[in-house]
Amino acid sequence: MTLDESIQGMRLQVIRRAMQIGVSAACAEAGIFRTLFYRWQHRLSRHGVDGLHPRRLRLAPGGHPAREPRAARGPFRPVAGRCRGAAPDLSLAPRVSTPPSVSD
Repeated sequence: MTLDESIQGMRLQVIRRAMQIGVSAACAEAGIFRTLFYRWQHRLSRHGVDGLHPRRLRLAPGGHPAREPRAARGPFRPVAGRCRGAAPDLSLAPRVSTPPSVSD
């Protein structure tokens, strides 16, 4: 039995146990939050037992094979006005004439 299969089995046991003693008690017994339990239950109802299989969130060592290294892509160049805190480009703003000064 692989680690993924044992995790899947544990999740299924918690769901079955919740049917016997209730969700709160089963979650306390397993040491998990109820929100996590309900996420597992939703995956089970939507995808069946295979939905309880742990998902891989990280790529394998070495990163995505189709992506080239940053040095080959070029340096990072932020676009003015598109990122938070960037100064607006005032060269395109309409010129506003200042009112003539009032002389006494």
